[in-house]
Amino acid sequence: MTRATVAYIIGSLATGGAETQLLELLRNLDRSRFRAALVLLDCTYATRAAGLVESIYDLKVPSRPYVNRRAKAMAAAAGTMRLSAYLRRTRPKIVQSILPHANIFAAAALALTRTSLLIGCRRSLAASYRLTKPLAFADRTASRRCNFMLGNSDAIVKELVEVDGIPANRVARIYNGVDVKRFRPGNRAARQKYKWAAEHFVIGVVANFFPYKRHIDFIHAAELIANSNSNARFLMAGQDSRGILGSLNEEIRSRGMERLFTIIPGTSHPEELYPALDLYLCPSQTEGLSNVLLEAGACGLPIVATRVGGNPEVVVDGHTGILVEPCAPESMAAAVLRLAADPQTMRRMGNRSRERIAAEFSIDSMVGAHMALYDRLLKQTEVAPSQLAATEGLAT
Repeated sequence: MTRATVAYIIGSLATGGAETQLLELLRNLDRSRFRAALVLLDCTYATRAAGLVESIYDLKVPSRPYVNRRAKAMAAAAGTMRLSAYLRRTRPKIVQSILPHANIFAAAALALTRTSLLIGCRRSLAASYRLTKPLAFADRTASRRCNFMLGNSDAIVKELVEVDGIPANRVARIYNGVDVKRFRPGNRAARQKYKWAAEHFVIGVVANFFPYKRHIDFIHAAELIANSNSNARFLMAGQDSRGILGSLNEEIRSRGMERLFTIIPGTSHPEELYPALDLYLCPSQTEGLSNVLLEAGACGLPIVATRVGGNPEVVVDGHTGILVEPCAPESMAAAVLRLAADPQTMRRMGNRSRERIAAEFSIDSMVGAHMALYDRLLKQTEVAPSQLAATEGLAT
């Protein structure tokens, strides 16, 4: 049987939720049916895909700040032309672009070549990244030009249909998947490493230091929690590519909480951190479908999370955790303190959380849904991509 080539396009493979999901998809794709090619705007972290794809192509469009708009536009145009030439040369059956910038490049390149079907992937609600009118226009236009759009939560699918005007039969949701063998309860060794005693109640957030992740609300909630529970301790871990960690450290110092906080600027082994926590707190102002909620839940943690984006699709309020409104540290603190005072409820929530994650958000389900979508689209390869017939029920 001839294998169909799927070319995956993403900005880079730096540590992040979308990048992690792509690597899991590549790791588990049925190679008897599909060939995987990878296209990166920036190849700095390409070694993370070693052995997972049959080829890697560098578009040479680094994410560095540009001197002016003209230089940025020239780099984008050159990258688009390189991608167009690559697609014309390799002619993959399907191109799958992941995250807004990759969607924009892919839509522009395929408008020139019309060689492949294009699946666009959105992983965040638009408010978190459509920060300028030109970007919003380009992203919306690219999404509409895709043959099919994927969201990783019902909240994103709703936005694609209602805000961007994409027909509902060209949109589907495929949930993220988590490796429940890697992320599991049990190993509390990190508590000793970070000097957390048995009586300490440790609350953590594992998220890259982006403003919309609202680490500032985590800090404000931490102060309220610590005022009521002297055993409370706090963890923040994530990459600081935006350079905001310094101001967060200053906020912690100004409140005299340095001894209560452990801060890890990036971690390659989050599976070692979650089991050492007692509760996970997600303070995000916006989310698509949070990988860390899946990871924390798979590790058997009760969760307090903001009621935004796909969070309510992961955390069942009152069953596996508690949902609170965003930008409300007082509500976050009250929910944490309520659970800290009721260990039995916390234990039940943690157990239910792991059971739900294992049943609803597995790697196998995520990969299987992608392959089912590819198969359905490939049956229509006789139809030109621009005339692709509507397809329904490709993923749920």
